[in-house]
Amino acid sequence: MDDDSLQQKWARVKDTFTLVCKEKLGHVTRTYKPWLSDRTIQQIESKRTARQRLLQARTREQKQRAQNEYCAIQKAVKKSCSTDKRTMIDHLAAKAETSAQQNDLSTLYQITRQLAGRQNSATKPVKESSGNILSKPEEQLNRWKEHFDQLLNAKQVSQPPILEEGPDLDINTGPVTKPKITRAISKMKSGKAPGPDKIPPEAMKASAEVTTDIISC
Repeated sequence: MDDDSLQQKWARVKDTFTLVCKEKLGHVTRTYKPWLSDRTIQQIESKRTARQRLLQARTREQKQRAQNEYCAIQKAVKKSCSTDKRTMIDHLAAKAETSAQQNDLSTLYQITRQLAGRQNSATKPVKESSGNILSKPEEQLNRWKEHFDQLLNAKQVSQPPILEEGPDLDINTGPVTKPKITRAISKMKSGKAPGPDKIPPEAMKASAEVTTDIISC
């Protein structure tokens, strides 16, 4: 079977999977943070489209061009999200100040919790070489520097161990059998985002035997 017929066959299989998934599973509407502006949401959608083009690129030139486009859009999305978040924080801060002036403690408490978020300032202790715990950030940084200096500048081993050549591996290079395809499908992780083919793993795992017949024929 030549490449053109193989590509056509895969296109039919992909279209069948995606069509059935849309009919049976429906389409999940994406939700965004309420404080994101319409401009930022449009940039996020453009970023998602650029990522698909990057995944579908075949030649080195196409990949480089798609990578540059994706990086530029990603940078713009981060900047726009940061601006929207700052606007939201300023709005909540002004609202909190008004609530404090009006003695509205309930609203003030809710805004304070929203602004604080879930922050975890707990850090793992860093010990010096003697075992004493270092609490000051400067001391911890110096200890990390000392650790990596020792790790990356270790002395070269004068007499490295002699490793014996291992036995030849018995690797089967024959055609892929149906049981192997079925096992590979069953080991796919659920809940993962689909790739460029837009086929979710759950669709292929719903009937591994049928999917195996489609792929192997």
